[in-house]
Amino acid sequence: MAAAKDSYQIPYGLEQSYMDMTIALQSKDGSVGKVLPMLVVVTYVFSFLACMFCVTKTFIGTMGSPLQIGLFVL
Repeated sequence: MAAAKDSYQIPYGLEQSYMDMTIALQSKDGSVGKVLPMLVVVTYVFSFLACMFCVTKTFIGTMGSPLQIGLFVL
């Protein structure tokens, strides 16, 4: 007995969360470049926001010289 449809196109398994989903970044010529999990993207965004918070709202940004702030960011 054959199934009516071979595939139901469920993109992700039930054991995966939204952070396990992948997104494909396109290159300039329109082809698929890197494929990154959402967890990596969220981590980069959160790290950038935390770094900007530390530089603007803490003593690092108010008392540090531009060289010290640059070294902290690196």
